[in-house]
Amino acid sequence: MKVTISIKHLLLGILFLALAYFTATGSVQNYIKFAGGKNEFAFLGLTAIMGLMLVVFSFEKPVTK
Repeated sequence: MKVTISIKHLLLGILFLALAYFTATGSVQNYIKFAGGKNEFAFLGLTAIMGLMLVVFSFEKPVTK
């Protein structure tokens, strides 16, 4: 079984996961001022989910005709 990797989606996924990591460590607060803890936690969740989805869906089976 042959699998192709979409580099664009993979790199974007890694970028989102890095953003989620830096949000979890608290270093993003130097650049983004969150209104509260719930907003920061929602931002962390959304970036982590988006990153995981992009990484998973960057692997695709090629279409043969």
